[in-house]
Amino acid sequence: MKSVRELLERVVPGSVAEAARVLRAWARVADQEGLRAEADYRAGQLTLYARSHAQAQELVLHTTRIKSLVNQQAGAPLVREVRVLCRPAGG
Repeated sequence: MKSVRELLERVVPGSVAEAARVLRAWARVADQEGLRAEADYRAGQLTLYARSHAQAQELVLHTTRIKSLVNQQAGAPLVREVRVLCRPAGG
């Protein structure tokens, strides 16, 4: 009998499964660290969308730690770069 993981790996493309893994890890890290930002992940790059310039600056100061914690939560070194963009509310 195949495990659920084996079945999903056959059905879901690796990049989609990897993105889901990283975004779940980011959600846990954000919750633990008291950080808030929407996120996107593609090909080793985690992009965080800050709601203000002040929040963007705070996230930029923590990118090395965020990368380390997300990879730790994901259980693999999937994130190679953390990028922060400012996307103000309503903008």
